[in-house]
Amino acid sequence: MNAQESYHYASHYLYKPCPLNEAAIATSAEYSYLYARNILKAPFPLGEAAIATDAEHSYLYAKNILKAPFPLGEAAIATNYLRSYEYAYDVLEAAFPLGEPAIATDGHRSLYYAKYVIKAPFPLGEPAIATDGHYCYEYAKNSFGYAIDVLKAPFPLGEAAIATNSEYSYYYAKHILKAPFPLGEAEIAKESFYSLAYNLEVLKTPSDEKEIACSAEYSNHYAHFILQAPFPLGEAAIATSAECSLYYATYVLQAPFPLGEAVIATSAEFSYRYARNVLKEPFPLGEEAIATSAEWSFSYAKYVLKTTFRLGEAVITKNAGILKKYRRLKLKAPRQLFFKY
Repeated sequence: MNAQESYHYASHYLYKPCPLNEAAIATSAEYSYLYARNILKAPFPLGEAAIATDAEHSYLYAKNILKAPFPLGEAAIATNYLRSYEYAYDVLEAAFPLGEPAIATDGHRSLYYAKYVIKAPFPLGEPAIATDGHYCYEYAKNSFGYAIDVLKAPFPLGEAAIATNSEYSYYYAKHILKAPFPLGEAEIAKESFYSLAYNLEVLKTPSDEKEIACSAEYSNHYAHFILQAPFPLGEAAIATSAECSLYYATYVLQAPFPLGEAVIATSAEFSYRYARNVLKEPFPLGEEAIATSAEWSFSYAKYVLKTTFRLGEAVITKNAGILKKYRRLKLKAPRQLFFKY
């Protein structure tokens, strides 16, 4: 019998180790690993030479069987960027120099290797970080992530990539350079929100508050990050957006925002969050919206009302998982109220 037949004989007929067929199994990386995992539930020394020829199975054998490094398989692992990163992260929990040339061919894994494994710059992978990605957004994100999370300093090699994205260009200027970023300004100018923020926070250009007050997003940003105080002139605009109204109440006013309550009440999630985090009491105006969602009805009952939420029970009963949790709540109302359905 060959390796496949020998493994299947042990796994489907004997349901236990089959020493007579182990030599055949040991000729295959895949079946040696499966035999160790599913039959022996322990290392399979006879099959390790075969396992060591394959990157994927060497990594899996180290992680799931040995739960320790597998030196014999490291040469194979080092040929594969993904398995090299995973071996370093999951098994070694340390640098894997042999696999670094492979890791360095992929921008994402180079960033993760620097950030989560070696916790230091990874020069070998920087060219890939700066250029790798299926879309401009991806390599802009990689380059910005490397600058802010690893280098904590400018990343000149990645600036061309960062400059393809308005959001990352703005944040790179604000948080990394702490100065203008001319290369990214053309892209920043395409997005009115980031253009305003860049002018106010990076270039320090005075801006007309009446212009800012025309936009809910601008007004929120201006109040929170520039004024660090309420912005009455912009509140009418803020009150046209449920998300901005909740944000303004939570982070700027740190108090109720009556002008925005009507729009907040159109959203189940924002009504719940406004009740719990801002009002710290029920929000009757938003209860109809909350009652359209099993998730937010349950949370509203548990964390805000601390009693049954009759209006939301119809939708809760349509979700078996949430209904089960709802029934288990130790609420103030009699049990029969929420067992009716």
